[in-house]
Amino acid sequence: MNLKHLTFLRFIVATWVVIFHDWESLRKYVRPDSKIDTFLGNGNVAVPFFFTLSGFVLAINYADKLNNWKDIKVYIAKRLFRIYPIYFVSILFTLYLEILNHQPSNFFKIFINIILVQSWLTNSFEPIINHPSWSLSIEFFLYLIFPLLIFIFKKNRDLKTNLIILTLITSIWQIFCVSEFIYAIPYALSWIFTFSIGIIWGLIYLKKQYNSSLLLTFVGLSLILSVSFGIVNFWKNIAIYCFGVGSLLYLMSSLQSNFTKFMSLPIFVKLGEISYSIYIIQFPLKMWFRKVLSENNIHLSSFKDFMVFYITLCLLSLLAYEWLEKPIKQKLENVLLKQK
Repeated sequence: MNLKHLTFLRFIVATWVVIFHDWESLRKYVRPDSKIDTFLGNGNVAVPFFFTLSGFVLAINYADKLNNWKDIKVYIAKRLFRIYPIYFVSILFTLYLEILNHQPSNFFKIFINIILVQSWLTNSFEPIINHPSWSLSIEFFLYLIFPLLIFIFKKNRDLKTNLIILTLITSIWQIFCVSEFIYAIPYALSWIFTFSIGIIWGLIYLKKQYNSSLLLTFVGLSLILSVSFGIVNFWKNIAIYCFGVGSLLYLMSSLQSNFTKFMSLPIFVKLGEISYSIYIIQFPLKMWFRKVLSENNIHLSSFKDFMVFYITLCLLSLLAYEWLEKPIKQKLENVLLKQK
């Protein structure tokens, strides 16, 4: 099923995260508390967007493909091959920079980061080596439980049941968010709801059951924009936000408008393909970039500093995708398929 138009969304959201991480130094270029300031300063909403998008895409691609343990093992291997090569390189690069800065991590911290479980049993960033990898650890956890979730949800594919389940999940999670209980449990568990919302929207899409497009477009965009621009408190309305993300993904995939065709152009698909590298190598690259500027006594304005860094990040991500991520993934999958 062609979902190329969603690929470019990953690039947009990854760029939003990169800007957010530098926003304290960049916000002086916009009017304080303006809509742009609020929007770019809320880049952390990109993380639940990613989780909802992952659930949506996986549900569409794997709803009828995980029929036995062999299928599940192949699925998990493919997911791991997709994320691990660049992730492992980013961890090594970060550790190297830590040694140069005389701040090496201890063995246990290195070990849990290498096996991608650093966010499974904690709600703290302390065990994280490469900062963005906290969400990747959760993503890996969600990949592992996806076969169970899709087995549960796909039993009830009629519209009425799916919408009831979707509403219940959103409501329960909303209660947890308002009470702040959700932030007292390990990160990995707290994001299952986001992922599940994406899965159910994906199953609804597969059935092509709901066509009130204009209404859902308005609802989805309104929810996302209202949260992103700070009209409502994001962290206490995250469930509603993810419901809006899911409805937007559903509509973008259902309408097949000129806009979605535009987003499916090869250049935008390529940008979407390198978005994972952009996200995961931004932190070690920034450490190295700042070190080079400092050692060479180079002083740039915040804007120039960011632009040079961002362009370098995109170019390096393109090289990483073409020379590491894609060929390693293909080789590993070829070996796996031969064994199968």
